[in-house]
Amino acid sequence: MAYHPEQLCLDSFDFELYTDGGSAGTSDFGGSGANVIGRSRGIWRSVVSATTFSGAYRAEFQALLDGLHAIVVLLGLKESEKSLRHLEDGRLKVFWLSDNEALVMNVRGEGARRTEGPMWAAFEWYCRYFDVHAYFMGRNQNALQASSDRLATSTRIAIKEHHIMLEHAGALIDPANQAGRSL
Repeated sequence: MAYHPEQLCLDSFDFELYTDGGSAGTSDFGGSGANVIGRSRGIWRSVVSATTFSGAYRAEFQALLDGLHAIVVLLGLKESEKSLRHLEDGRLKVFWLSDNEALVMNVRGEGARRTEGPMWAAFEWYCRYFDVHAYFMGRNQNALQASSDRLATSTRIAIKEHHIMLEHAGALIDPANQAGRSL
């Protein structure tokens, strides 16, 4: 479902989550960015993460998980059953906006979840405490979504440059070829 700002009252949500994940291909580096806003508490947080060998779907999914984790942190809770138990009866409503239509559809239960099994398990765990309402909007049509895009892109570039620097320094080692290596 596409997001139409004029048709939705964001005041009915406890948190807003804007994410983006970027990659130049499935064998490239991925960057994830998320902006979280707590509606009733006047709190916000931006988070980033990076990984190697990631596609855009996986990077966007990581941004979603990072954003849900940030909500737990903003609430001053820990990711434990005991700490979050009181949320099970009244799950917090999270408005989530993404430019990855396939992931939005999968989160909404539309289409098969064929990949990223561990990430889906983590998402389902968060769904015990959060009622995630997924919306799709084309790239950078919202200021907070554009900010998430910049976070993801900058992080992807930074991890790629860092990896190249380590390769040139000889710090990256092929695990299959470590015999006899010493410091």
